[in-house]
Amino acid sequence: MKAVLYTEPGGIEVLKYQDVPDPSPGPGDVVVDVAATSLNRLDVMQRNGWFQMPGFSYPHIAGMDVAGTVSEIGEEVSDVKVGDRVVVDPSLAGVSENSSHAGRGDLFGELGIIGANADGGYAEKCLVPSSHVYLMPDDMDFNDAATFPTCFLTAAHALFKVGNLQEGETVIIHAAGSGVGVAAIQLAKNSGATVLATAGSESKCEKAVALGATHAMNNREGDVAGWARELTNGAGVNMVMDCVGTALFGASLFALGIHGRLVNCGNASGDEAVIPSLGYVFHSGITIHGSDPYEPSEFSPTWKEFCSGEYKVEIMAVDAPYPELKKTHTMAHKGRPWTDHKPPPAAPVWSVIEGLGSYYILLAAIELDVFDTLESTGPVKVEVLSKKLEVSQPHLQSLLDSLVALGLLDQFVNVYE
Repeated sequence: MKAVLYTEPGGIEVLKYQDVPDPSPGPGDVVVDVAATSLNRLDVMQRNGWFQMPGFSYPHIAGMDVAGTVSEIGEEVSDVKVGDRVVVDPSLAGVSENSSHAGRGDLFGELGIIGANADGGYAEKCLVPSSHVYLMPDDMDFNDAATFPTCFLTAAHALFKVGNLQEGETVIIHAAGSGVGVAAIQLAKNSGATVLATAGSESKCEKAVALGATHAMNNREGDVAGWARELTNGAGVNMVMDCVGTALFGASLFALGIHGRLVNCGNASGDEAVIPSLGYVFHSGITIHGSDPYEPSEFSPTWKEFCSGEYKVEIMAVDAPYPELKKTHTMAHKGRPWTDHKPPPAAPVWSVIEGLGSYYILLAAIELDVFDTLESTGPVKVEVLSKKLEVSQPHLQSLLDSLVALGLLDQFVNVYE
């Protein structure tokens, strides 16, 4: 089969399109012919070598969100059949002993994840435990299914399992334009909560309201805590779901009311945070929760909720030969392509689907703060946040050179020089 893989860290030049052996199922496995897969933030970070999951090894085939058709089943599989249209749970927790992926289910250790530290969907076929495939509705497109696993499970686990969000409560959701943010807004709204969303641009705020947020604000231009207090008549919100980290940590704490919960599920803006007032935390009974990996039992009910048809996904397709996935990896640094310097609508994930000898690259708004765009009447400028992510200069220069060569930017400025 054909696959896109890499054998060393680096820029887009390390991605290789080549033949690899077809996967062979163990007794409890199935082989899925990949129809759609995704490009997440982690894929870009691991490829560059900025961060790699425990258990990561080379060569690596990425792609954590997989949808497709079962083409082969193991000898002990009875509940899945060839021809089933399925979406894949990428977490390898809860895998039975008769699977080739058995023994990688430590949620708080070296957890196996398809596409993160096990071969994923950047290939024509993907090996999956039979317990980890879920039937798709007959009328659901593969592209839509591939928007689900990483974004929706991350959001649902943070909101409900960790944060215990209840009907009638008010929650702030940061990074509303990200894939997880898009999922979280809709999940929280549909649970009966009031959603206040923040994002880094007015266009993302408008999208958040369209998805179900009652109010949205640009978190780079206003006082998030003051805004939340005003909207709640001084009471503060019940919960903040934050995958941004450093930049909004203090504001998130002060936006919380009595017995408020801050649920952290990411560190996009940095890995260190300062509690601005321990007195406020203990006097108000504030609790801070880390959103750990989701458990196997959470996938099915969240998938059923997604299949209800109440959820919106927007996918912009760009026709590109599959070997040109390098170009889409470059565009993924901002989670969207550049077309006349006008970003397209947001969507929950990237996907790649095979068709007629080429692959269609399905775009999404996965936020990766390697750089931040500033649009003006002149050339597009890019502020490179190299210090924030401690990006090595060779990798940074490779990224910038690639962007210039592809015509994706006119000018860049390193603000930390």
